[in-house]
Amino acid sequence: MAEIGLFDPFVSLQAFALVNHEVVVDQIKSVAYWSEYTRQARAAGYISFTGFLHRRSRGLIPKALANREGHGKTFFKVYDKVKTAAMSQAQWCAFLEELEKISPRECLIAKVMLQGRKRAREVLALETGQIRWDRRKIEFSQSKMKGMKKVTVMERLKEYVAEREGRVFVTRTGKGIQLNRLSETFAEAGRRAGIPG
Repeated sequence: MAEIGLFDPFVSLQAFALVNHEVVVDQIKSVAYWSEYTRQARAAGYISFTGFLHRRSRGLIPKALANREGHGKTFFKVYDKVKTAAMSQAQWCAFLEELEKISPRECLIAKVMLQGRKRAREVLALETGQIRWDRRKIEFSQSKMKGMKKVTVMERLKEYVAEREGRVFVTRTGKGIQLNRLSETFAEAGRRAGIPG
């Protein structure tokens, strides 16, 4: 923060006591080239630092306070602010087409995720014993909701699994698919389909 002029590390304690710390916090939050995570982390660090000096100086230096009102809140849940818009149906179709070309297995994973409304980790942990072929359902162990979700890609899934037991989605050597591998394949399919990311 010193490099961009938000904080002078050589200022005297008397001069620092006269600084309007809320303005500094607002300036930290307005640095455009930092991500929101970085701005919040730097603001939290500055507030902590002034809190430490407030205690050590026995109140001579005021503690910076976070803005808790309106649109200028200092802290908020960053994941509530989505960076990209949801894909259209045409984009999903293009994505799945490209994914099928790259890896039919990963395309099947994506379809199970979409139709079962499941996270990648949940689908990658899926075992063959959780699939009820006769009922065309997959039982996911989950904490949020109990019950079963119907997946309409069952024929394709049955063909992929064949007579195998254990993990549903595996590599050629029988090891479980890693999340980072799946992410890379999804990203490549998105690039090929021309989906901004």
